[in-house]
Amino acid sequence: MNRLNDDHRLRPLWDLWSRLAEVEVERSGTLRDRLSLQLARANYLRSATTEYARAYDLLFPALEACEADRECRSSTLSPYLMDALGIVYTELGDGEASLAMNRRALARWTEMFGPRHPVVAGALDNISGSLELLGRYQEAAEAEEEALALRLAAVGRDTVVVAQSYNNLAGVLMQLDQLPRAASYLRETARIEEKLYGPDSPELAVTLMNLGSALHTLGHQAEALRLLQRSEQIQRTTLVPYHAETMFTQALLAGVFHSLGDYAASERHYLAALKVIELRRAPDHLGAAMVQQNYAVLLRRLGRAQEALALVSRVRKRLSERVGESHVYLADLDTTIAVLESDLGDAAAAEQHARQAIALQDTTLAPDDPRRFESLLALADLLREREPAEALALAERALALLADAHPDLEPAAELHETLAIALVRTGGDRSRARESACLAEQLRRRSGAPSPANHKRLKALGLLTPPCP
Repeated sequence: MNRLNDDHRLRPLWDLWSRLAEVEVERSGTLRDRLSLQLARANYLRSATTEYARAYDLLFPALEACEADRECRSSTLSPYLMDALGIVYTELGDGEASLAMNRRALARWTEMFGPRHPVVAGALDNISGSLELLGRYQEAAEAEEEALALRLAAVGRDTVVVAQSYNNLAGVLMQLDQLPRAASYLRETARIEEKLYGPDSPELAVTLMNLGSALHTLGHQAEALRLLQRSEQIQRTTLVPYHAETMFTQALLAGVFHSLGDYAASERHYLAALKVIELRRAPDHLGAAMVQQNYAVLLRRLGRAQEALALVSRVRKRLSERVGESHVYLADLDTTIAVLESDLGDAAAAEQHARQAIALQDTTLAPDDPRRFESLLALADLLREREPAEALALAERALALLADAHPDLEPAAELHETLAIALVRTGGDRSRARESACLAEQLRRRSGAPSPANHKRLKALGLLTPPCP
């Protein structure tokens, strides 16, 4: 990791170098020299200060000028400009423009070096990022697998670029909820990085963070905590304060402590992550949105539902302005909003947001995608008394996704409570309702998160008599 590129305090040095370079280029440089300087400036703005709009203002005219010049168009500067502009489109949330530009870059690299050259793998990485932004995760994984195959054939296994490919592929597999496979790739990434960089490198810290995330989702909290704390320690000694990567490590530590029931530690780490978001000026980025949504879930657990609702509503508004209304992650935010509105007694608004989430997922996800679990559960919970037949159908769909969704114990308990109530209300199999009710009670005890209202309802329906084993 280049500290110069990430330390805002060194911005004056960069500006001075940039001005001196511009004077020299204007005095004796060629068109390619001038455009190369614009590319360097744009990459600095993109990677160090997250000023993506300013980076775009440099890159777009630079690419047009390069494409208009025969010599520049035939040089590698042209696809490098396309790569950078495609990444900026991704950061600005324009998935379609990003995908089109990255495919254009891929075609140019292929034209120059052939389809099997390692440089093509970088273009495939960028295409994968575009597809991921558009919620097309399976296609993104296929692009990363193609990039990995190119790198393995070209340079062998224990190399920097192969570790990069493993890491990228694991990230997409996590979006597809293929967590064991993702964890396997991340362990291999960590092995390569520790061999190449040593035990205290920023690159290894990122991989340990991602592996901790996968293990956290799989429920392996002790190992996840150990890896995340090691990542945090490496970042403290190798990165500048409030580096963007620290946001994710702090948020993941918060999630693990939440799962372990240490809510004070969880909030402390969330607040550290939010400080990074504030200083990096990136509240509308997808990663920042996820952090803030998860903090809202903690606030709900702490009884601060109104504060949580205000936070998630702001996040949704900013994110939709950046990526449009068709991004699949907005469904997750709508689901959280629905749950909070239900807590606050606004059942009509809650139902509207839950149905909105499901409608968006209907257009972006496969019917058996485990990411549908929470929205199906939220609507089933809302309808179980008023529309028990629809609630039962929704709960059955959620139950089919339960094993792959890896929810915490509390949502799993809530699903079985809803299923039990809906079965009784529709005149369904009472023995199955009793089984679900008892399973819910067991999950509640294990989670340490009782629900007096649901317990009372199950008891009133006679599902807890005699007492569950």
